[in-house]
Amino acid sequence: MSNKMADSTIYYSDPDVNLGMHPVTKDVIRKTNVAAVRQALRLLLLTRFYEKKWQPEFGTPLRDLLFGQLDDFTLFSMQEQLRRAIETWEPRVRIESLTCEASQESEFSVIVTLVYTIVALGVKDTFQ
Repeated sequence: MSNKMADSTIYYSDPDVNLGMHPVTKDVIRKTNVAAVRQALRLLLLTRFYEKKWQPEFGTPLRDLLFGQLDDFTLFSMQEQLRRAIETWEPRVRIESLTCEASQESEFSVIVTLVYTIVALGVKDTFQ
């Protein structure tokens, strides 16, 4: 763990997408630092184009690509589109590696593995 995380400073804070309520303060629960970035990445990858009002280019075609043939070209195309979306919309992270592999369990499933570093925190995390 880096020194930046040891000081327990909140660098990033986003509302929890489930809009859970804190039992004492009754405020919306917030995700901070690593959890906030992880949540933002998940939302980015699962959002389809035109789902976010005023930002039609926000998102990825991930879900749309799952119902085609999952050949090497489709997997490579998916990987490049995810990389482009993350580099465009999530400046808090630096991609270390990104892979898209067809699942052995289901013909319509893809396993996306993203290893990234949260720039301001110096923390490496993995998202699958």
